[in-house]
Amino acid sequence: MDMDFKRFVYDNVPTGCTELISYLLRKSQKDPDLKEYLWYKNLFIGSYESIDLWEKNKDSLEYEPKLREPVTFWIVSDLLATQLKKKNALLTNHFGFWIWGKESKLIILEDPLLKRVYKSLQET
Repeated sequence: MDMDFKRFVYDNVPTGCTELISYLLRKSQKDPDLKEYLWYKNLFIGSYESIDLWEKNKDSLEYEPKLREPVTFWIVSDLLATQLKKKNALLTNHFGFWIWGKESKLIILEDPLLKRVYKSLQET
């Protein structure tokens, strides 16, 4: 494995936070307004365009956004969050730090999206 890539991941993905998000989901499970929380929208719907479309049509019974399925959640640096946003990744800064909803089932060092971001940063 490329040691520079490994360093990039360790520098920009300090820790996982799947337990935190799982706790929030369990705590909010009975809350009828769960889908109104911005962190939920960011991590399970994704792009602001999708969220805006949902907001405009949320009273319509015909429109229900397709929820994306993140597998794990990671705290990421501002630099990485900026790059992941460009790739339409699931991100929220609702808690004062960036959380990425990783949709790949691969381990963090094998994640194809992270590899693409790293490669694009190397080319600039």
